[in-house]
Amino acid sequence: MEGAQALKRIPRIKFPQRHSTKSSGSHPEEALRSGSAYQAFFSSLKASTAVGGKASLQPKRTPVSNEEIEAILVASLVQVQEEALKLKFVVMRQVVNKLS
Repeated sequence: MEGAQALKRIPRIKFPQRHSTKSSGSHPEEALRSGSAYQAFFSSLKASTAVGGKASLQPKRTPVSNEEIEAILVASLVQVQEEALKLKFVVMRQVVNKLS
């Protein structure tokens, strides 16, 4: 309990109010939407800035052929075999060093 009393209380941070509390009968968003500033801002925005447009309008993907799948598997197998050979070489070198 003594340790808890020794700690100082951290004061709360008071942030400024984001929205005014004035009630003028209508909300600020509604006032903006009815004004020309709202229309001018949102009319200049484009619907989509992504290159190519909607996904439904994109061309369909071509399926991967069996030859491409086989090439990927062979390449990964070759890489695994190379790593296994390197590991064998390291182990053999360690054994030779211990024997000599």
